Amino acid sequence: MKQKDVREKSDNAAVHAADGEELSGTVQLQTLLQHIDGGVCIFEVGREIRLVYASAGLYQMLGLKPEDLPLPCLIKELGIHPDYEVSYEQMLRKAVQQPEGIRQVQRILHRLRGWIWRQARAERLLSSDSESPLMLELSTDVSEFMEMERELRESNERLRAAFGQTPHILWEVDLESRTFDIYNVNKMAYDAEKRMENYPEALLENGIVHPDSAEDFRRFAMEILNGNSAGSGNFIIRDTENGC
Repeated sequence: MKQKDVREKSDNAAVHAADGEELSGTVQLQTLLQHIDGGVCIFEVGREIRLVYASAGLYQMLGLKPEDLPLPCLIKELGIHPDYEVSYEQMLRKAVQQPEGIRQVQRILHRLRGWIWRQARAERLLSSDSESPLMLELSTDVSEFMEMERELRESNERLRAAFGQTPHILWEVDLESRTFDIYNVNKMAYDAEKRMENYPEALLENGIVHPDSAEDFRRFAMEILNGNSAGSGNFIIRDTENGC
C-alpha cells in the first residue's frame, strides 16, 4: 500500500513538474513576444481570415492600444491598405500549402501617422490545436527606408532630366587606385567599358583631353588627388560618343 502511495505521489509530482515547465515556457515565450523588435501576430486561415493574437509591438507599430483592436477580429480590421489587402489575403491562403512562407511590403494604417510602410513575413505554424491553419506573421516598419528610397529615386530623376538637357558628363575618380569611371545617368550605373586606370595620365595619353589643355587638366587632377574637396577648370575634351 505504501509503495502505491509513493508511486502515486511520484506520478503527481511528475505531472506538476511538467505543468510547471510548460507554464515557464509559456511565460518565457510571452516575454519574448512582448519585447521583440517589430510586430508579431497569428492569423487563423478559415472561411474568413481572423487575427487571433497580436503582440505589443504590433499595437505600437499601428499606434493602437489593445482595447482599440480587440481580438479576435477579421484581417480587414487590421488596417491594411486596399491596394494590398486582397493580394495579402490570397498570399496567406496560398502560403498554407507551401513551406517557404510569404513576404510582402505593404502599406498599413497608423492611427496618428496615416499610411506607413511595413514588411510582413508569414509562415504556417505546423503544430496547432486549431481546426483551421494558423499563420505566424512577423512585421517591421520600413517607412524610413521607403522614404529614403523615394527621395533617392526623385533625385536620380532630377539628375537624369538635368543631364539630358545639357551636355554634361558625370564622372568619378577613386583617389586610392586612380581609377576613372563615367556615370551613365540614363542607366543609373557606371559604364564598365569606359573605365580607365592611371588617372589623369590615361586621359591625356588616349587623347580625351586635348593637348592644349593637358597642362591645366593635369594640375586640376593632381589637386583633386592631393585632397582638394573641390576644383574647377576649362578644358578641351573630346566627345567619346561622337569622336570629336
